[in-house]
Amino acid sequence: MELAVKSSDTGATIYGDPGDRARLAGLMRALWPLLFGVALSGVAIGLIASQPELAGVVLLVAATVFWYAARSSSVRVRSFFKGARGEERVAAVLARLPAGYTVFHGVDGWPGVRLARGGDIDHVVVGESGIWLIETKCWDGRVTVDENGVVLFEGMVPSRDPLVQARALSQKLADGLEHQTGERLPVTALVCFAGSGFASAFIETSGVLVCGISRLYETITDNSRITTATGSEAVLKILKRAV
Repeated sequence: MELAVKSSDTGATIYGDPGDRARLAGLMRALWPLLFGVALSGVAIGLIASQPELAGVVLLVAATVFWYAARSSSVRVRSFFKGARGEERVAAVLARLPAGYTVFHGVDGWPGVRLARGGDIDHVVVGESGIWLIETKCWDGRVTVDENGVVLFEGMVPSRDPLVQARALSQKLADGLEHQTGERLPVTALVCFAGSGFASAFIETSGVLVCGISRLYETITDNSRITTATGSEAVLKILKRAV
């Protein structure tokens, strides 16, 4: 469990480090093709004396793997690191939340409960305005939401809909908390675009709130929109084990 950090004497309490897991995932995805290529090269060297033809085939495969790694690894690393920077920008805003709010970065799960398959929840905020699940996106380009509530990137539907992603994660978080507390607590899903390309200030669509980073603070602290969560002490105790 991460130690809590107060952003100020009168500010939010913070657990976890934003962007850490995104960077680690980027490095791992970049390294595995290289490690696989090295392993193949070792196999080929071992085959040279006994099976030179097979060794040549294995070396060719290893060369192909190295070519693929050189071509794709840098792109993958940049993508994950850009996502990490977006999480850090959002974290800087969340650090300014007033006392009474608790922020968790990189929420993964606790024993018996896996929240995000193959990843984690970027941020969870618990405070007087409720329980918030925040999915951060740091896309370079123009982001809009059309009349049907579909997120568009440069006028095109993205390969992975952030609204679907945030809605699914908020459902998993609510299910996990209910499993632990025996109480169904409302979890608000929020997609925050940390770049400058989000055209609108604030949108609510398909059960998900969407905002640019400039509206993040006021969106979370607007108590008129969200029913105050109950059982916050139990929720905090659970989430402390998840970062």
